[in-house]
Amino acid sequence: MDQPELAPHVLIFPFPAQGHVNSMLKLAELLCLSGIHVTYLVSASIHCRLLTHTNVQSRFNHYPGFCFQTLPYGLYEGTVHTHDGVFKLYESLKAIAKSFLRELMVSGRPITNARRPVTCVIADGVLSLAIEVGEEIGIPVIFFRTISACAFWAYFCIPELIEAGELPFNGDGDSGDGSLSGVRSFSSPLDFSHVVSLLSCEPPPVLLSSCFDHLSRSHLYLLP
Repeated sequence: MDQPELAPHVLIFPFPAQGHVNSMLKLAELLCLSGIHVTYLVSASIHCRLLTHTNVQSRFNHYPGFCFQTLPYGLYEGTVHTHDGVFKLYESLKAIAKSFLRELMVSGRPITNARRPVTCVIADGVLSLAIEVGEEIGIPVIFFRTISACAFWAYFCIPELIEAGELPFNGDGDSGDGSLSGVRSFSSPLDFSHVVSLLSCEPPPVLLSSCFDHLSRSHLYLLP
């Protein structure tokens, strides 16, 4: 007797910050509604907060194909509301999550008789490490941008703004020259050169964006 074909198995890997995790949980639920198996990869601290402060457990109990997988301990646990905090978290992800992600994709865990190994990865759009691992192993990786298409399109305008001399901002916001108060720490040439380098990377074949079609359709057509 032929065995029934197993559903596709998607590994979802959000950047470990609240807005990214919440947005990609909605994506996970949509995939579950389509009968796709989902493994959701988060840090242990975020997993604990989700279980303690949200209804995520009862919400996803309806989907037997869904499961959480936690990253190893050792990720940066400080504030991510500053440039330095985000940088430290990203560096700790590269040091810890990259090897774990490779192991997870190669080993195929968690697997049961009704669950196949990972067939696709949907990674947060800021986690380029995922596509490096995917290319190495031969598993397709899709990027998901948790910001709107309009905001993502604005990023692609940054190189032109730098070329036109509009960025980085001059002054510290107190000179009355029209510059914006509070942006000094985010407007150094180093910061913007980092953004430009990210935009210069070859994008993956598929890019998903968190948006509503009727609100963002025009900006979706502007994305390269």
